[in-house]
Amino acid sequence: MMQRPGMVGVALNHQVTAFHTLRALLQDRGSEPCVLIEEPHPLPITGLTALNDECAGEGTSTSRTRTARELQPDSASLYSASVTTSSALRAGSAAGTKAPTLAQMASQNRLSRVTNSTAQLLLVEQNMLQHLPPERPLGIQLKDSIEFRNICTHMALQEEDRKFDKDVNEAQQCLRTIITNLITALLALNSEFCAAAAEDLRSILKKLTED
Repeated sequence: MMQRPGMVGVALNHQVTAFHTLRALLQDRGSEPCVLIEEPHPLPITGLTALNDECAGEGTSTSRTRTARELQPDSASLYSASVTTSSALRAGSAAGTKAPTLAQMASQNRLSRVTNSTAQLLLVEQNMLQHLPPERPLGIQLKDSIEFRNICTHMALQEEDRKFDKDVNEAQQCLRTIITNLITALLALNSEFCAAAAEDLRSILKKLTED
């Protein structure tokens, strides 16, 4: 087994690739995710992605580490974004484009949750790279992050709604597995930092799976 931080860094890079794909899909489909990190890209193991100034708050220093919970959009924010997207789609329909079905809107909302949850997960993992001592191993499954990246890539190639929805559901389940396994791995290290990170992950998991 690779030793952390190597394993976490490699897994994070696969997830960043998936995040790029998910965000592009949202933009192509007329919606925008709450971007919590600035232009994610494959990271060196010692590197960190800068936090987005908009999410950090204007005039607020980002020098200290922010937790995923601090930057997590609340239900009202997500609802507002959903209403804005729906209004824009209805406006497009009035302009002559086809209005989305309820199934398409549900799929879009699920895609938004997967995208936002992926961004939140990246924040937690970047925090882990910065704070976990290198001498303690963290048991995580790299194959899950590779599978998640591959599902998102496959999703981008789908033209039929039914097949696209299937990939969105698979991405959601795979991300759920990644987060659940990471929680287990963190709790096994039995430290205050790991307990706090696990709590952040539980919050992300709740947002990911709620209907």
